[in-house]
Amino acid sequence: MSAFSKIVLRNFAVLASLLIVICSGRLATQERARVIEELTAYHDAQFVDVDQDGDLDWLSFGGPNRLELRLNDGLGNFVNASVGRIPVGLLAVGGYPLRMIVRDVTGDGLLDILFPYVLVPGPGLAIGLLENIGNMGNAVFRDVTQTKMPASISGSAVQRFAASDVDGDRDLDLVVSFMGQSAQLWINLGDGKFVNRTSSMMPVSTVAWDILPGDIDGDKDIDLLFIGLSGPFPVLLNDGKGTFTPSQNSSLLTSREWPLDCHLIDVDYDGDLDFLAPTQRGDFLFINDGRGQFKDESHRMPTPAGYGGSAVFVPGDFDGNGSIDFLVSCQALISSYPRHINFLLNDGRGFFTFVASVVRDQGGIHYLVEEGSAGDTDNDGDDDFFVKARPAALWDPVRARTWRNLHRQLFVPQNAQIGKPLTLELHSLLAPSIILPFLAAGDANIRVPGIRGLLRCDPATTVALGAIAVTTPGKVLPSLPIPNNPKLLGLEFSVQALIIDAKQPRPIGFTNPVTKTIKR
Repeated sequence: MSAFSKIVLRNFAVLASLLIVICSGRLATQERARVIEELTAYHDAQFVDVDQDGDLDWLSFGGPNRLELRLNDGLGNFVNASVGRIPVGLLAVGGYPLRMIVRDVTGDGLLDILFPYVLVPGPGLAIGLLENIGNMGNAVFRDVTQTKMPASISGSAVQRFAASDVDGDRDLDLVVSFMGQSAQLWINLGDGKFVNRTSSMMPVSTVAWDILPGDIDGDKDIDLLFIGLSGPFPVLLNDGKGTFTPSQNSSLLTSREWPLDCHLIDVDYDGDLDFLAPTQRGDFLFINDGRGQFKDESHRMPTPAGYGGSAVFVPGDFDGNGSIDFLVSCQALISSYPRHINFLLNDGRGFFTFVASVVRDQGGIHYLVEEGSAGDTDNDGDDDFFVKARPAALWDPVRARTWRNLHRQLFVPQNAQIGKPLTLELHSLLAPSIILPFLAAGDANIRVPGIRGLLRCDPATTVALGAIAVTTPGKVLPSLPIPNNPKLLGLEFSVQALIIDAKQPRPIGFTNPVTKTIKR
């Protein structure tokens, strides 16, 4: 950019800072999430940095190849990159309850894909492996299922599978649940080739709907919790080398209804894994004492009257405070509560606040949320999410939507034109807070200690635009005037904002950036 353009840019930024302060008093109605994209026939979206460039990409079942890869441009925009990267002709299937796993299973530092697929002919569902043969920044996959994955049980289909290092050799092994059969243990030889070691390392288990791996008893190895249609749920304890024995502490739920979307997560941040079990008639939280003894502490997750239980529990940091929250939606067949999507926000100690109607159901169209995923797709320090919901009427399509979390967010829907004002749509759900918008002529990718999100504006060319006081959660719509100067045509600039907690005061996090090019 020329020196003249820099001077003009700074001049119009100074003018904008005065106008922003004047126009900042009006707040719009509070909004917590916004649809970015609506899809049909898509499910099981996974947000993961596939090409390892520092932002979260999108992997999902759907599209002509049944498995679709979309790469993130760093600003939260996804571009379909399946062609040439994902093998064609895959018989991949998935979604709730059977989902893909994206981890490094071949030991080369690159992310591979474990995916459920249809056996033809065969018992139904099996597990495939796509090995990443690209390099850092360039994910390309090949199907190595036939050479690296064990054969499935004859006459039975895979129901769930989980990946964890059970034998302590620093590679990911698999625990596989089969319909109507005992679970199996598949050990990774280090290069992604799996062998069935069930007979020598794991006793015959109960038939399980799901299997949760994690250090349950606090001895630094991976144990297994088996989820069935009803309790008690058995636990297999690890000897540290991958050999399992039954635990005597298999209490937890005893006579509750069928849990659907259970998790082992340290919700109170005391260093051990707690157990969350949503059921048809209520959501249950069991706090671990660090030795594998659990206590029912479900009162930590209060829900409104008529809320029976959740269909899904999607973990994520939705308020950007660094602790694990949950996206929940009640099961419509049992509950009299509206069919909304809600937050359970964690205070950092394992006590939750119910925030209703993050996504409001419009007239009962979507009666059951079947699956969800979360991840910070736009690098603003709070998690965005994907939700798939089943409609009430058979003729309505299944809704698969990606949502942008508006805890701190910036939208600029207009084009930037010389001589015309550019409206900024700035969201802050923290109140009272101060919004400090700024613009820059260059890009950056800087992690600032103590501030969530990424600084994407080059500090060397950054110009502050003034301060906006926010007293009520919502959005402000300041106007950024662009001078009527032909020298600015073609100038590309980025806009971002810093959110400051007005009570402390201290900086909390950056919004996402938006890049614009000035046109006529």
